[in-house]
Amino acid sequence: MSANNTKKVTVFGVPERITLNGVEYIRSDLARNAIDVACKRENAFATAVLAVRHYAETHPRPVQVNQQQAAEMLGLSVPTIRKLVRAGTLKLNSCGLILVSQIDALLEER
Repeated sequence: MSANNTKKVTVFGVPERITLNGVEYIRSDLARNAIDVACKRENAFATAVLAVRHYAETHPRPVQVNQQQAAEMLGLSVPTIRKLVRAGTLKLNSCGLILVSQIDALLEER
């Protein structure tokens, strides 16, 4: 049998030992490796969730934004934002800014 071949010994239909490229693995080793990989992925996801939560808590959202920022938040161009303002879909406040609540409402409609 060559070094690249796979040799399986089964006990009740479940491989007990597997040889891959000359390295022999026992069933428990394979399970342990799979659990380690799953734990690392789960820990990475949990860390990412905590990082996003921390960022959100330390960087509160602004109450109002300019037209360029509104365009970025909505994924539109600035001329399209101007058209939405002229059409009355978005309203400017006395400072010429757009309330984030209006942007959130447009995003919910999508």
